[in-house]
Amino acid sequence: MATLPAEAIANALQQGRPQEAERLTRAFLATAPADEDALVVLGICLQEQGRAAEAAIPYRQLTRLHPQSALHWNNLGTVLRSAGQVLDAEAAYRRALELDPGDYVAAINLGLLFLERGIYPAARNCFLRAHEIDPASAEARIYGAQMSYALDSRDKAEQLLEPWRSWTDLNDDLSLELAILMTHFGNAEDGTRIFERLLRENPNNLRAIAHLATMFERVNRLDDARAMLARLPQPEAIADPAIGQEVVAARTTLAMREKDPAQAEIHLDLIITHNFQDD
Repeated sequence: MATLPAEAIANALQQGRPQEAERLTRAFLATAPADEDALVVLGICLQEQGRAAEAAIPYRQLTRLHPQSALHWNNLGTVLRSAGQVLDAEAAYRRALELDPGDYVAAINLGLLFLERGIYPAARNCFLRAHEIDPASAEARIYGAQMSYALDSRDKAEQLLEPWRSWTDLNDDLSLELAILMTHFGNAEDGTRIFERLLRENPNNLRAIAHLATMFERVNRLDDARAMLARLPQPEAIADPAIGQEVVAARTTLAMREKDPAQAEIHLDLIITHNFQDD
């Protein structure tokens, strides 16, 4: 009986050859179409190639073959979210949580899905649920604080962030969100340190530059704010619409501070007309 060539597939993936890994996996699936491990690997191969909609096919098959597996429902939700099928992704994440109420990953993923859709109360509920599942998680605390602050629950946000000095291994995205929250709470010194560390590690971190410019404006360091904005490309040259919006917001803030209503109006029009949203 044939066996999944796991080592060859792993090597292909590690060496940046997902097409080869996919070929090997499909060849095995031709002999064992319901093999659980092979279907998972096929989904991974397709995700590595940016083919999220196609990756949903083996993950859907896995949820049919193993309907009680929260892991497979969570994986399905993730590829559906990447494919822009947000309602189906929500349903998959909810099913994962029904099957395993202690599934931290599904709670975080559902929260991020709501956050991306601008549904803040539901996002906060998910992040707080993730925090209950894993109270030590910095990720759940930071996103929970972000949503609590956005919904005028500042005390809750500050409570969630109390251990922040012990978080020494945050990724760039979480570090950035923490720095933004620090500035919201009037802690410009610590926020600046985090922003500047991010920029030392990656001078082209556009989000860090934009938010640091906004923070400098807030604390009346206008020359520094101008210097930060000078490092940013024009908004229309930024591929990521969300980052484009943040750059526009930073430029608008300084234009209003400089009493340049014409420039501020231009930037506000860009926001209002959603020039940086996906088609």
